[in-house]
Amino acid sequence: MNYCFTFLSSGRYVKSLVKRLKENPTFQGANLIITTDQPSEFKGLGQVFSFEAETRAVEGSRKKWFNYNLKYKAIRNAAESGFDKIFYIDSDIEVFSWDEKFFIREDRGAFFRRYLKRMQHQNKYDFYDKLYRMSKWRMYRPVSEKIMYFNEDVDKIIAFTETWEHLSMISEGHITPPSEGHEIRIACRVNEIEVGTYKPDPFKKAGGNTMKDRCPHVGQNLWNV
Repeated sequence: MNYCFTFLSSGRYVKSLVKRLKENPTFQGANLIITTDQPSEFKGLGQVFSFEAETRAVEGSRKKWFNYNLKYKAIRNAAESGFDKIFYIDSDIEVFSWDEKFFIREDRGAFFRRYLKRMQHQNKYDFYDKLYRMSKWRMYRPVSEKIMYFNEDVDKIIAFTETWEHLSMISEGHITPPSEGHEIRIACRVNEIEVGTYKPDPFKKAGGNTMKDRCPHVGQNLWNV
C-alpha cells in the first residue's frame, strides 16, 4: 500500500476514532498518520503526532469553535512522513466499505467530495477576494473538506499546507467561522495543485453504504451513500 490515511482528532472525538481504527477492516495493515492532542490513546495504531487544539470566537455564538483549519497539520505530517498519496478523513466519519480504485486516484492533484457555493460564508469570501481576486477566477468554488485526497509531489503538498496555515493566521479575528473550504481552494491554486471532485459524491445515496458522517456533536447522520 503506497498511500496513507491521515486524521486530526481531539477532545471527545478521540475515543470513537481509536475504536474505529482498531475494529474497521479498512484500516488494518494500512499506513495511518494520526495527529492528536491525546497521543497516548493511539499507541500502536500508526505514526502519531501531537498538536494543541485551538478554538476561535465565532460571530453570533456565545461559545468558541474548534479551528478546523488545523487539518493542515494532519496533511503536513503525512507528507513529511514521505507520503505523496494522502487520504484525509475527518475523525467523525464512519467508513463502511473501501473502494480503493474509486478513492485513490492516479491523476495528480487534490480531490474532494464536491464544490460548495462560490460565496459560502460571504464575509470570508469578501476578505480573501481583496487579497486573491477570486471574483476574477474563471471557476472559483470552495471545496467540501470532510474527505480529501492528495496525489502530488511531497514538497508541493508541504508548501500547500504552509499556504493554508498562512491563510488561517491572517484571517484570525477578521472573519468567521473558522471553516476551511476557501483556504484549501486558494492554497491549491497558489501552489498549482489541480482540483477535482469525486463523482458520484460518496456521501449521497447512490446504492450501497460507503461512508457516513456520524456527527456525534448533534447525534444525527447527515449523509449516507
